Amino acid sequence: MLPKKIIYLLCLLSFSNVGATDYREVWGREYRQAEVFIQGHEVAFEHLTGLFGVDARQAMAVVFPELLRYSLLKDFFETEAVEWGYVNFGLGYGDFSIGQFQMKPSFIEDLEEIVCRDDRFQMFLPLFSYDAISEKEIRQERVVRLQQVGYQIKYLSCFITLARAVYPALASLTPVETIEFLAVMYNAGLGKSIDTYKALARRPSFPYGAGYTGKQYCYAAIAKDYYLTITKHNEGK
Repeated sequence: MLPKKIIYLLCLLSFSNVGATDYREVWGREYRQAEVFIQGHEVAFEHLTGLFGVDARQAMAVVFPELLRYSLLKDFFETEAVEWGYVNFGLGYGDFSIGQFQMKPSFIEDLEEIVCRDDRFQMFLPLFSYDAISEKEIRQERVVRLQQVGYQIKYLSCFITLARAVYPALASLTPVETIEFLAVMYNAGLGKSIDTYKALARRPSFPYGAGYTGKQYCYAAIAKDYYLTITKHNEGK
């Protein structure tokens, strides 16, 4: 008999097996741009995730929806003011999505806090070592790193490693189910309860967020679909 926690995770993920959407057709130009980005950085994905024992295809799939959103909305991003607020005064004055993976400073600070207090994640300590001394200078260095694809891939590898440690039941899921769970967690942020992730997984709030009343999609379903595309797996369908 499966442990109760694993059964619960399987229930969380079952939502995405209903129906089928052609995301390539839905997203059109943005989908093609996201694919081109992945193809152009495939070597970097393979090398940098490999340094930490993370599957590059999992990493690509988890952030693929963010690449769609970045391509869709990049012309509307106005980050200078909020970047200035964060660098000078901290998260309370500016917490904004940066780069193709749409990572926020708060996301990086959460990773940093966990890595620095848990010896299991010592391999990631160089990611959170800074030349700067003052808090303001460290925040500035964080922002600069978030604008570099190499650092984004390393941060993503850190996130996946931490998620697997926090939720060891992931090891008992199929690769596709794992992608769905990691995608929900990446989109929603760290530290939420299973109940919260379960609710968010079923909510079509991508790409504009929960307050938008028009047609939207489930982040995890897009990540799963892309994972199946690049691995040619049929499980989970």
